[in-house]
Amino acid sequence: MFYTWGIKPLANGWIYSVDGYKAVKIILRDDTVYVIGTKNPEELIQTLQSVTRNKVEIKKES
Repeated sequence: MFYTWGIKPLANGWIYSVDGYKAVKIILRDDTVYVIGTKNPEELIQTLQSVTRNKVEIKKES
C-alpha cells in the first residue's frame, strides 16, 4: 500500500502521486528511481512497457 500524495524526493529519485493508493516503480539504467502513484498500476505498467520497449525495469509496488 502506498500512502503519500504529491511530489516527494527519494534518496535516488522521486515519487509522483496524485491519485490512488498503489504505485509503479521505474528504475532507470543509472539507478534513478521514479515511483508513480496510480489507481491502475497494471494499465500504467503495460503502457510504459509498450513505450519503452521493455528497456527499463518496471515493478508494481504493493
